[in-house]
Amino acid sequence: MTKLMNSNEIFYLGFTASFLFLIFISNSIDLVHSLHLLNNGKKKPRPFVFFLVLRLLPLILIIHPFFKVVVKIIVIIVCVLPIIINIIIKIRITTIKIKLPPIKLTKKQQGVLYLGTLKTNITTRKFLLLDRDLQRHMFITGLTGMGKSNLVKHLLNQFSIKYPSIPFLLVEFKGEYSNTTQKNPNITIFRPGESLKINIFDPMGEPPKIHAEKLLNMLTSCQIITFQEEFSSQMEKIFVEILYSVCSDEKRRNWEGFDYYTEQFKTSNGSRYYNLSNTISSIENRIRRLKSGPLRDVFDDDFSLDPQKIIRSNTIIDLSSIIQKGGTKNDAVFFSNILFNHIWIYNLKNGPSSEINHFTLIEDSQFLLSQKHSQNSPSSSYLEDFALLLRGTGECLITINTRPTISEDVMANAGVIISFQLNYDQKMMGKLLGLSETKYHYLAALDIGECIIKTNSIPTPFMIKVPLIEN
Repeated sequence: MTKLMNSNEIFYLGFTASFLFLIFISNSIDLVHSLHLLNNGKKKPRPFVFFLVLRLLPLILIIHPFFKVVVKIIVIIVCVLPIIINIIIKIRITTIKIKLPPIKLTKKQQGVLYLGTLKTNITTRKFLLLDRDLQRHMFITGLTGMGKSNLVKHLLNQFSIKYPSIPFLLVEFKGEYSNTTQKNPNITIFRPGESLKINIFDPMGEPPKIHAEKLLNMLTSCQIITFQEEFSSQMEKIFVEILYSVCSDEKRRNWEGFDYYTEQFKTSNGSRYYNLSNTISSIENRIRRLKSGPLRDVFDDDFSLDPQKIIRSNTIIDLSSIIQKGGTKNDAVFFSNILFNHIWIYNLKNGPSSEINHFTLIEDSQFLLSQKHSQNSPSSSYLEDFALLLRGTGECLITINTRPTISEDVMANAGVIISFQLNYDQKMMGKLLGLSETKYHYLAALDIGECIIKTNSIPTPFMIKVPLIEN
């Protein structure tokens, strides 16, 4: 006759089964985590040794005489097998090595700009970037915290050392370079609306008609104003005419002048346009945020500093001040485009150049060179034209972004492409860097400060370690 279990044995069995189930779930979660790390190429998974003893504790249950052999085997499998698999995976993770073909640099492939230390299986030495690669622009990408901003700070230091006579302009949205002047006193930081104001109506030597058309293009591309209603073509035409009048009158290049010529237009053309009053009211509503309120301090009627002086000095533009004043990302982008227009005019006046005359660095460049904008808009963005057309004028553009989601034309045409660790977009960046498909996962295995780089003058990608710049 089968012997029934007493209450103590039932409790002991239930407790043991529950404990085993929790241990199994814990092991399984850690196993899934390790597999995730393996798929993403991480080299340093979270430690699990601390929990190893705890997870092996149920093994003491097998010495209890209550359990039969089959139960003891199940206990061993539940506790030990996931741990063994975990150990194997973690060993595999920690032994991932980035193996890129070694490069032998000739004297013709050695430049003057120190980027970092070459990391190969043969040797480690400094890598110096060629000017001709830099002239074709640079694109930098990678996850937050993996070294992009550190590289930018390193570049600013190197520009001051290697190119002391060539000015640079850094445009950023977060205010993270506020301490840069401590080590580089020759750098000036401007905050729009505080230490820097700009007159959007001053063509700075450009024909007023062209400047008026550019203003409209910048305002619409930044989505500060839109023309989607029934009278959009009429509204656009009237707006350009008013802008042209303001830009042409040196004494009225301000918001008061805009109001003056708006009234003049209404008086002179009341019978020529259908529903003119409503059309002008719509225009005024769209630009109210720029001409009144907190943003008036940003787009004031007088320049607080000649843009040409900004271009000729080492400057950082901290656009976070626009956001703090109640502006939007689009307002900050519009301000940037006004500055880039002045750089455009400056470079075109100086004509073609075979040497670098100015550096422009843009953090969070997706705000100005969004891939989505390029796909949805039949026309290129203002900065896209800037990047592609000013290459031969001595302008060097360096774009920095967390993901490779900016204009494909800008990325593909860059003379220097740099990627820090990436968990996404590995296929796209792998192609841009010239990696084989079997090596795309290297981009996820990079450590902090490590990056894979491709230049026009060197046929194969390689890895460097960027020196740490202390804050």
